[in-house]
Amino acid sequence: MVPGMAKLNDIHQRGMLRYKMSGCSHVPLGSSSSFLGSVTKPASNLKLATSMPHVLCTCVFGARHYRRIVRRASRSGLTTSRPGRPARARQPPQQQSIQKSKREVLRNPQEVLRKVTAMKDSEAGSTLFILNKADAICWLWFLGQANLRKWGPLSAEESFRKPSNQCWIGAGLEQENQALGWLATKVSKFARDGCLDASELSNALLASTYLKPCHPQITPLHRSCATALGAVASDADAKSLSNSAWSLAKFANDDRVVLDLICRGAVNKADSFSLLDIEKLIWALATLKVHDRELLDVFVSVIKLRGESCKPQGISNLAWSFAKLSADGSTITPLLQDMALGQCKDFKPQELSSFAWALAKLQTQIMPGLNHDIAMAAIDKLQHFSPQSVSNLSWALATLSVEDFGLLKSMSAKVRGRLDDFSPQQLANFAWSFGKLTVCDPDLFKKLAFAAMTQLNKFTMQGLSSIVWAFASVSIDDTALMGSIFKLAAARIGECKPEELASIAWSLASFGHLDGQRRDLLTAISREVARRSVRLGPRELSNIAWAFATLGVLDDALFRLIADNSQKCLSNFKPQELSNLIWAFAKQETKSCRGMMKQSVQAASDRLLFEDFTSQHCANLAWAASVLELQPVDRSILLDRIAHRSLMILPQFKPQELSITVWAFATLLVENSELFNKVSKVSTGTLDKFKAQELANLAWAFATMAENSEGLFDGIAMHAHQKIEEFKIQEIANLVWAFATMGETSPKLYDAASIALLAKVSGFNPNILTHAEVSHFAVQATAVVWALNHAGHKTSNIISSLRAALTSAGRAHDDAAIMLSKQQPLIGKQKDLGGLDVKLLDNLIGTDKKPAISLDLPDRLVVWKPEGWEVERNPGQEDDLERDGSRHPLLRLFVEHVLPCRQWPIVCKQEHHFGLLHRLDVPSSGLLLVAKTHEACYDLELQLKGGFLQRDYIALCHGWLPWGTTTVNARLLWDASRHGKLLASRICKQGKPSETYLRTIGHLHRGEQMHQLYTLSVVRIATGRRHQIRAHAAHVGRPLVADFMYSSSGVFVEDLDWCNRNFLHRYRLAFRDGIQNQQEVTRGLPS
Repeated sequence: MVPGMAKLNDIHQRGMLRYKMSGCSHVPLGSSSSFLGSVTKPASNLKLATSMPHVLCTCVFGARHYRRIVRRASRSGLTTSRPGRPARARQPPQQQSIQKSKREVLRNPQEVLRKVTAMKDSEAGSTLFILNKADAICWLWFLGQANLRKWGPLSAEESFRKPSNQCWIGAGLEQENQALGWLATKVSKFARDGCLDASELSNALLASTYLKPCHPQITPLHRSCATALGAVASDADAKSLSNSAWSLAKFANDDRVVLDLICRGAVNKADSFSLLDIEKLIWALATLKVHDRELLDVFVSVIKLRGESCKPQGISNLAWSFAKLSADGSTITPLLQDMALGQCKDFKPQELSSFAWALAKLQTQIMPGLNHDIAMAAIDKLQHFSPQSVSNLSWALATLSVEDFGLLKSMSAKVRGRLDDFSPQQLANFAWSFGKLTVCDPDLFKKLAFAAMTQLNKFTMQGLSSIVWAFASVSIDDTALMGSIFKLAAARIGECKPEELASIAWSLASFGHLDGQRRDLLTAISREVARRSVRLGPRELSNIAWAFATLGVLDDALFRLIADNSQKCLSNFKPQELSNLIWAFAKQETKSCRGMMKQSVQAASDRLLFEDFTSQHCANLAWAASVLELQPVDRSILLDRIAHRSLMILPQFKPQELSITVWAFATLLVENSELFNKVSKVSTGTLDKFKAQELANLAWAFATMAENSEGLFDGIAMHAHQKIEEFKIQEIANLVWAFATMGETSPKLYDAASIALLAKVSGFNPNILTHAEVSHFAVQATAVVWALNHAGHKTSNIISSLRAALTSAGRAHDDAAIMLSKQQPLIGKQKDLGGLDVKLLDNLIGTDKKPAISLDLPDRLVVWKPEGWEVERNPGQEDDLERDGSRHPLLRLFVEHVLPCRQWPIVCKQEHHFGLLHRLDVPSSGLLLVAKTHEACYDLELQLKGGFLQRDYIALCHGWLPWGTTTVNARLLWDASRHGKLLASRICKQGKPSETYLRTIGHLHRGEQMHQLYTLSVVRIATGRRHQIRAHAAHVGRPLVADFMYSSSGVFVEDLDWCNRNFLHRYRLAFRDGIQNQQEVTRGLPS
């Protein structure tokens, strides 16, 4: 032993030298014996003065302890040296390297490791292994800090610092790696032996986190320290707990036992936690998905007390952590927003986007003032936002429905040039956000499409569905992009989650048209739904049903499948999902699912009383109720509850929803004056926002229900006149009909409607339309003519132009129909022609019971209909009556008998009423017009609607009518939805406008009693409603003779004694023939 060395060692064994390091508590460096105890060389070979320079010794041990060492060494015979003094013995270079200052360790850790490694080969090299636990922790900490300094800053949501993918300590040198491994092994052993306290374990865990990529032994070190921490967690202070949890999160070490002990210790010591410690601990729990409600509640209380001092990064980290933990946003988010208010300008871009993202995840509405601050701060810093930050911020704005168009406009302008830097997921989120907020920026979406096309194969199915949904939401159909996505989606349809299937289907429906590729994708979706139907939730079931119904794709198997699965979970459907489902099935008219529809309607009806159905839901349900064949009681209850709910939230209704709701009530003829009055008030002030169809539907509904609110029709007229070019022909017809029916005088509107109709007629090209489309156009155009004529507006120019267009179209269809009929095989003449027995005709020859041809022209004829013959029936009624033994022969079959379908195809077409222009009641007799050709059919229909066709009757009424002409103008309603063949028409304000003129030509009485009085009248009708003359005559107290439906049963029985049929006969028809010459046909009363 060197003289005096034992005494020197004894001095330093009395206590540990402590050295305070940056970033942690005092860490022990060990006794001086760990340094001096290894000096075993002879005194002749050692000179202390050269072994430890004054500066280094002072740095490591401290000036006071250095002077003490020197004094004791001098007394023991060792020489010392200071500047200006004699030289002392020098220490070996290996020993000298260990005494490097902390600054040098952090500046050049490789040199330290190389020198430590070199000591391994010499006797002094065993120094590393005789270091006690404090020295080992110290060196490990130094090396961890050295590696940390080489890492850059991280995103706010990942908090603090994270390990890099590469390590620079010991890189490429095996000896240095071995030295680091030995050190890690030493600390691991200390941890396993229980030698380390909570603070030391925390420091070791932190160091292992920083050194994670440097050596394989670091991971075992971390596990050993984490396990050991569980035993001493109750003794750990706040900083140790937060640092340890943070390290566990960085290592993805989900040790629930240790984490639970950390949480319990944190709860007990919550008051001692700083905001930084709270941030780190909550971030760790969020990263590891450990939800400790008790700890979160305690920390929220602490944050309330100290939140004023929280900085932007801390606010962002806290918000992100609480969002990841899906915490209760009602307690923390108001606090976080208060903390952020006024500090937004100091947020970094990542912190700002992370904070907004967290608020969105917590489903909390941003405070108005904070909303403005975030927008202003984001606009100022947008050029510094990374793609991820842009994606997060835009997603948050969309999720929270923050429509700050200034921010969105700036974001669009500054981001569109950087879209190539976005990843597929970032592109999808960004596009989805603009779609959700319905920000239609064609240039931006064009660049989005280009950026997406360049990396389309890298998109997940969720990303593809988001892109498609976004473009569909803003009605931008980029053909190239959508075609590529649809092709890719069809090939990868099996990868789609249920919500992605529904999203793609919804997007296809929103685009509104189907080509071959899109139809193939729908087929693939249908197959996939069939394969995994049991895994579809209410939202997916309703959205897919809605999409197929909107596109008009009839897939009974799919809808039966959706119905079966929906019945199992109807109680789980949200109001929107339930209303969409009912709407879709109503649209499809799927009769095979009536059971499910009844349950769905019942569920909606029950839930309307207490759940938050929105305006859209109410409108959808009202429309569905008008289409579905519901039981009268069920329909009445549903509509009452829809009206009740609608009245509560009527100011929230959009124009389309207002028009649909009143349209549905009018279609079903359900009277609700309170609803119509309030709709009128709400609509009058917002008519400028109504589209053409919505204005037409609104006017039609109020006219149908005879609800005339002050100022409503004037407002509709003004806005409709401004938008008349946007109206479709059916909408023009409904609009003008409504004004004419309500007796509104609006010459400007009628003129505008006439000009609009003429423009549509001039653009009419039958060569590019199908037969059904031409027929539809003719019906709509002639409806406009009727309405204008009924309003007293001149229609001569319209009729001339329309006749020319329809004549050409009708002639073309006649030629095509004849050619088609000649190609069909000729069937031999049968005795029974569609239910008309030829023997019946033979037996009726020479009597007034057989139909007859009164006038036969080249393209039209006039037929005599006897009493007891029915003009036509719909197919369902016809089949039922034939099974029961039909009592009334069909006149249309007689027409078909005299006009063979092979030569005159129109007489076999139900859509043209078999060529029959109008009807006559079964108990009545008279003349009817029949069109032989499509050309004649369009011409006669135009004459009828334009008021050129005259129909005159002779009738015998009970009682005396005054001389002259009696005009009856009363609305008539025949409730076709009640499915009754013998139902009477009734007078009510919801009926259709009807006008009848009765001119008295004689007063009669029968028998000696003068009370049996009768009036013989000539009748002309301006409209042609079912049972119009009979109902109007009864309405003025003068029912027709022998009318079983509109007179009392006693009177009817008495009438049968002398008149065995209803006394109503159409005796005259006046019309124009094919070359527009006037024709008149009369036929007297039958005998």
